[in-house]
Amino acid sequence: MISKTLRRVVIVGMLVAVSNHSQGSCQFDLVAVKEGHHHPLLVQGKKMVYPELEGKTRVVRLTEGAKLLVACPGPNNAIAFSNTKVTDLTCSGDHLSAAGKGKLQKVTWNKMGCLRMPRPTVQPLRTKCGKAGVGYSVGWSLKPDLFLQQILICFNPTLEATEFTRHSVYGSHLTAKTQDPGRPPFKHADMFTANVEELYSKTNQRLLAEKALRSRAHLTVEGQQFLAKGHLAPDADFVYAAEQDATYYHANVVPQWQAFNNGNWKRLESAIRDLAKEQKTTLEVFTGTHGTLQLPDVNNNPVDLFLGLAAGKKLVPVPALMWKVIHDVKSRRAVGIVEVNDVTGEASARRMTLSEPPCRDVCNEVSWVDWDTSDISRGLTFCCQVKDLKSLIPTVPDLRKVSLLS
Repeated sequence: MISKTLRRVVIVGMLVAVSNHSQGSCQFDLVAVKEGHHHPLLVQGKKMVYPELEGKTRVVRLTEGAKLLVACPGPNNAIAFSNTKVTDLTCSGDHLSAAGKGKLQKVTWNKMGCLRMPRPTVQPLRTKCGKAGVGYSVGWSLKPDLFLQQILICFNPTLEATEFTRHSVYGSHLTAKTQDPGRPPFKHADMFTANVEELYSKTNQRLLAEKALRSRAHLTVEGQQFLAKGHLAPDADFVYAAEQDATYYHANVVPQWQAFNNGNWKRLESAIRDLAKEQKTTLEVFTGTHGTLQLPDVNNNPVDLFLGLAAGKKLVPVPALMWKVIHDVKSRRAVGIVEVNDVTGEASARRMTLSEPPCRDVCNEVSWVDWDTSDISRGLTFCCQVKDLKSLIPTVPDLRKVSLLS
């Protein structure tokens, strides 16, 4: 089997002039870096530059005089051409130029590969957020004065659980994203005291069922009846392979029933990407949790479910509800989607009825919600006006006046 690293190795290519654009513009095939190297990150100002798909080629275009920061962040990483983590390029005539020895020298794109996969940084923001959370930023430390945020995480350090995340989906560039079925290991980022990987293990989940519930009637840990790592900001929402890998932090996942994670939650994630692509727009996506799931024990008494409960610790709660707010900033349209993290039909939560809409359900007005919203086995789905959802869930963002993203 070909490893994930080797799948990202690409053939040698070169910078070419754009024959059908204005004289002096530049274009290059993003993947045409030197064999054995990795795609760098591309930045203009304080924004990532993404390719566009033309046929089967992932093309990046620059106008005459445009400047481009090429970056290979992470330990022991560097650009092959300069042996530095960042290099400034300029589109001069029909070619790329880099500063060197007091003057610009012509370079070809195939020299711009990274020696290693770019690695993200998690920065504590020291700002309060949500109900009892503190902010963290997953992103890219490119220069001492340049950090690009990819995912905002609001993390509750007491429960060791994330309340919500925020990220953007760039619909105009999703067709040109890296397609890679491989997955890196999850990272702690010094945010947890618990061994989260161990808590998600099926061995721990069996102990959870036996100790806390004294029954494996619902948490069978067989088939899809176990608790999986459910992404908040999913890897497939991002363009570059390095950005996709940056979603693999334990703080960017929560316990979800596998049948739900692979069911209507997956359908919701896919529908958001399809909407962004069809509308060729950028969507701001907030993803969060609400409540703690309760399952009945052997005596039919409700038990709050925490992955840490097998060890007697109320850490990493299993959320009762999952929600997303999808916001098209440009058109001032948004919608709140709530899905129930229960496929047993037996779960409950304090002060919540999981089988009833948390708001006036407007799914019949949202054409892109085209799956069976009433299927409990894959996760009940409800659609809300954002202001209505916020009245129930305080951590939902206040978007002021927005119309329905239908």
